[in-house]
This record gives sequence, structure tokens and C-alpha cells, in this order.
Amino acid sequence: MVIPKYIKYFVNYLLIPIVLVLFVGNLISQINHQQSKADSWQKIVDVFTNGVNWQIVVVVALMFVNWAIEALKWKNLIKPLQSLTYLQAYKAVLAGTSFAANTPNRVGEYVGRMVYIQEGKRLQSIPLTVTGSFSQLLITLIAGCIGLAFYIPIVANMLQPPINTFWLKTLLIGSLFVTIIALLIYFKISWLVSGFARIPILHKYSYLVTKVEAISTKVLLQSLLLSLLRYSVFIAQYIITMQAFGLQLSVATYCILLPVMLLVLNLVPSFVIVEAGVRSTVGVQVFSVAVTNSVAVIASNLFILFINLMLPAVLGLLLLVGKRILKK
Repeated sequence: MVIPKYIKYFVNYLLIPIVLVLFVGNLISQINHQQSKADSWQKIVDVFTNGVNWQIVVVVALMFVNWAIEALKWKNLIKPLQSLTYLQAYKAVLAGTSFAANTPNRVGEYVGRMVYIQEGKRLQSIPLTVTGSFSQLLITLIAGCIGLAFYIPIVANMLQPPINTFWLKTLLIGSLFVTIIALLIYFKISWLVSGFARIPILHKYSYLVTKVEAISTKVLLQSLLLSLLRYSVFIAQYIITMQAFGLQLSVATYCILLPVMLLVLNLVPSFVIVEAGVRSTVGVQVFSVAVTNSVAVIASNLFILFINLMLPAVLGLLLLVGKRILKK
């Protein structure tokens, strides 16, 4: 379906700037209402100006670990279609980030990875790549549900005066329902492919998803475990960064708040241009039950976004320089 030009202009030149301004305004308001914000900013500045900070070095190193895990997962999933070396897979996932940074919900990631797939097979690679993203989403849902189960009592008991947790409970029930359905679909994905092929209007496109049926249960389970490992890297990056920026919470508290934040972020569609505002706003709201240092929460989210997306996007772009996407 071709999107009318006026809709594109509205989204790109009016809607996104408006949303961005609203987010920035909200964040400025939250910072202005924080006490000791000057001390908080100084703490963050000190992290980058007082010599080499080992915590920041570790966070950057974990970025490479993060994409190394993703490369292994994608290499295993794409194998029924095309065998890739680990280095090729690593380059592909980095190239994907350079496209993801300019598309809503990072859907351009699939296009970037296709560059490393042989012509004639590229469209078939999309469902296999989606399967990997689906496994990552499953881990986010499962961890988010566990986090919400602990988060709701904290909200109910710690905030004064107590607030109605109806919407949080609704989110938990809805997330549990979606998680169960998603797990059934994930491990019975061959049924989904068969059903796709039986639909008359879609039958001629069934060749695009045939390779998904070749993914064994063992590989699906491996993908899920690698997604869990990658998720653990995300959590570690956030904990180390937040502690460096002055948020001194227990590891247990982080392991409750961060999954809730990541769950909500995955439910909110956004462009990268407004993602910084979305992440910061959600982070401040979720962490408000435990801390008042909104500056550190905002700075942590911006830093993690830069390290995990913008920096790899630059590396991926360098890999794509001179790469011929379409051959004559």
C-alpha cells in the first residue's frame, strides 16, 4: 500500500516535531521540579571528565557483547536459507542498526541485514529475522510480567497517598495473556506458516515463509536463551550506567523497575527521533517510586540509547560504504 504524500508530510514535518516538543517540555518540567538538580548534573559531568571511568568502559564493551549475541542468534536462524560466517552475521546486524535508526520501531533493521543475503533470497530472510525479534520480545514480555508482579505492590504501598493500581493490573493481565499466546505461536510457528499458505489471497506469497518451517524446536529454544542472555546484558548496562550517574539502588530494585520500563517501551511505537523522549519519560515515571533523581534517570536512558543504537548505527554505516546493495 502506497502511503499518500500528505500523510508522510504530516508525520515527518508536523506530528513528530510536535510530539518531540511535548516530550522535551515534559522532561524539562520534571527536571525543574527536582531538588538538588545541580548536584545531579555535576555527578554526571564528573563521570566523563575525571579521567577514564571503568563503568562507562564496561557499558561500551557490553554493547559489542550485545550485538555479538544477536549475530549468533541471527546466524542460527538464517541458516535454513543461507549459511553465513559469524563475521558476516556480525556485520549484518550492525548494518541493520544503521537502517533501524531512521525507521519507525526500527523496522529498517531487516533491510540492513538483507544486504548480506544473496539476491533472490532476501525477501525470504525477513520472516527468519522477524522470528529472532519475536524471541527477544517474548523475553521482554516474560521479564516485564515478573517485574510488574513485584512493582504493583510497591506502587500501592510506597506512594503517599496510595494510588489506584487498576491500570497497572490491567497491563499485567493483558501482558500475561499476550505472553501466553505469543509462546504458543512461537513454538508452533510451523502451524502459522501452514495456515498462511492455505489463505487463497496469500498463497502466492507462501514461498516467503517456507524456510521458517525448517527452524527446529532446538534452534527456537536456543534463540530464546540467547535473547535472555542479551536481555541480561541490557539490564547490566542500565544498572552500571545508573549507578555511575548517582542512582544507588539495590540490584533487586533495579531488576524490578528496569523490566517494567523495558516492557512499557516495547508497547509504545516510536521513531528514533522521539525515542529519547519516550525512554526518558517512561523511565522517570517508573523509577519515581524509588528515586527522585530524574536527571540521572534521563541521562542514563539517553546514554544507553546512544551506546546501543546510535554508535552501532555509525559502525554499520561505515560497513555499508561501498557495499553494492543491488547488482547489475
